[in-house]
Amino acid sequence: MLLAFATALAVAVLPVAAVAALAAYVALALGYSFLLKRWLAVDVAVLAILYVLRVLAGGAAIGVEVSPWLLALSFALFASLALAKRYAELAESPHSAAGRLPGRGYERRHLARLRTAGLACAVASALIIALYAASLAGSRYYSQPAWLYALAPIVLAWLVRVWMRAGDGRMHDDPVVDSATDPLGLAIVAGGIATFVAAL
Repeated sequence: MLLAFATALAVAVLPVAAVAALAAYVALALGYSFLLKRWLAVDVAVLAILYVLRVLAGGAAIGVEVSPWLLALSFALFASLALAKRYAELAESPHSAAGRLPGRGYERRHLARLRTAGLACAVASALIIALYAASLAGSRYYSQPAWLYALAPIVLAWLVRVWMRAGDGRMHDDPVVDSATDPLGLAIVAGGIATFVAAL
């Protein structure tokens, strides 16, 4: 009943592109809940895609074209965070020492690979930002685009901080929620926001 009401409301007030993105989100989320979350690595990719679909739906809803740079950054960044979440769950689970993490396709022997993949996605996130900054010569969207170069190492520092906390066993929840309780993590995020504002 609620899904039908939400669908009717979305069709009535949102652009077609936004409705399509939301429909894809719902379909993929249902697939994730019932099946895809059980498959090794697939669940992390799906989580990252779900975040990308949120960005697409939001952009379509307000009539803003979403940059391919933002989509690429969103995928890499959220893939790193999703991998960190799986790493922390696997490292802290009382069941993982005996083998497979319940309801997931991960085993304790996958910890090193999760960390490697997660840090690779973190580096990719910083690289995407740096390449985007390099593409902005003469941009009319930023008054000081050179500041975006500084944003790349800040994002990398934040993601590495997330992974350090996961590796030290200090992350017992969602990485974003965990960062909200980490003073150094909050300081890094604040620095990133200030740097982005300086570029505008």
